[in-house]
Amino acid sequence: MAGGKRKHTTDNEVLDSSQTLRPEKQARVVPPEDVESETQGSGTDSGADADDSLIIIDAKHYLTSETISRMQTFMNRFDSVHDIFSISRAPHDLIWPGESDDKTTVLRRPGHESPIVFWIVGYVSSLWFFEDGNLAEQVSMTVQTANEHALTCAREVLDRFAGCEGSYDVEKTVVRAARFQTSRRRGGGGKEVKAFEEFFDARLVFQSKRKMKRLDIKYLQKGDTVLVECTTTRYKRDGRWCAGFELQSISLLAEAPDEDLQPAVVDNGFDDCI
Repeated sequence: MAGGKRKHTTDNEVLDSSQTLRPEKQARVVPPEDVESETQGSGTDSGADADDSLIIIDAKHYLTSETISRMQTFMNRFDSVHDIFSISRAPHDLIWPGESDDKTTVLRRPGHESPIVFWIVGYVSSLWFFEDGNLAEQVSMTVQTANEHALTCAREVLDRFAGCEGSYDVEKTVVRAARFQTSRRRGGGGKEVKAFEEFFDARLVFQSKRKMKRLDIKYLQKGDTVLVECTTTRYKRDGRWCAGFELQSISLLAEAPDEDLQPAVVDNGFDDCI
């Protein structure tokens, strides 16, 4: 992504110019149809619920007190009914389904069919959605977590469930989420690369994705505050188990001011990072 002023999308793109300004209306978290209230199912695995206000945030200067409060709410998520957890509040009964073989598996809870979803809140530090102007087959991003505890928890999840020490970024200060965007063409004829479209505007309201507005991924910039949703995948590489976070969606919580925008560090996929 280029540095300087944020690219405003055109009329035929998802984001209109009226959305490029920070909203003055009060932002809120609406319990959506598929993401229930923060309190439902809480506390069954990790003790009493934490008070949102006690969660320390390494806040950027542009964040309002309201945005910080929302971040604290997201970082306190523990929903054992819908298997959605803040990375800082991972349950203790997670397993890899099936036998230990060479097949890729996704972390889940015993007896649950759906994989668990982790919420990671923080600031975009690098992006990789395009390669030489074309859609990247493997997209990825790195996030500076909103506090050090979340980073430590992300490392522990990968180390604990990979069955071996995770491979981290050299500076060990960011978390990577990545996914492949390729699929086979119908009727044969090779593969096609699809654009990553699970990028949502949550600056005013975080709710069901069916109700949130999608944004063009080109609008995402380094320094933006985001909520990243990901699953955890284990796979064999060079004969040893590895684990990584697979990107599911990105929700924009706040934009970094144009004067703060910097060129995003180029990210090359899964290698050498959490």
